[in-house]
Amino acid sequence: MRDYERGATVSELVKKYGIHRATVRTHLARAGVSPRDRVPDDPNGDEYLRLYDQGVGLVTIAKSYGTTPSKVRTQLIRRGIHLRG
Repeated sequence: MRDYERGATVSELVKKYGIHRATVRTHLARAGVSPRDRVPDDPNGDEYLRLYDQGVGLVTIAKSYGTTPSKVRTQLIRRGIHLRG
């Protein structure tokens, strides 16, 4: 799995080797290769957190930064936030 260690994604390995995603992950685990985060950290994540702490909603934050509420949510959870209901 040198390809993965060199920066190839799981999706690229699936295409290259013609195998299922789960098979790629199994091979990586057996080789002792730690999986990378599937969603990269957003450089605006700390700003999302600041705005969310001020009471701004996910949809509003997402629109302000040209992203999706789901991506904002992911970044907030990574930062240890328990989302409002």
